[in-house]
Amino acid sequence: MGQYGDVALQAVELIRVKPHLEPQRAWERAARGLKGSSREKLCPKGAFVGLRESGAVVGVAMRRTLSRSDNGDYAVTGLAALRKDPTLAHDKTALWILSRGTKRISHNGQMDVLLSFLEAGHLD
Repeated sequence: MGQYGDVALQAVELIRVKPHLEPQRAWERAARGLKGSSREKLCPKGAFVGLRESGAVVGVAMRRTLSRSDNGDYAVTGLAALRKDPTLAHDKTALWILSRGTKRISHNGQMDVLLSFLEAGHLD
């Protein structure tokens, strides 16, 4: 599910190996292979942290940090929408609109993170 989905999956594996690794650090390590501004993008990173903090990621303990963000909330809201209607996994735009509440702004990698976790079976 794109480069941010790949980074999210790599970051989860890093946390599984080192359970005390902060999610932001895991993301940064996994994102080292990305080019330029893609490495610094906050939206998918926030989605990753939000899902991890919500306890939705299988095999990764829920742990709150001070890094809560709107992007994390969008991912968690998207997960709730997917639980109600699994067909949304095939319509990223509709999933985003339900997560964000508007279609004026396009998703910025948040749904890639969520859908990658879904595809990989990493969501509880």
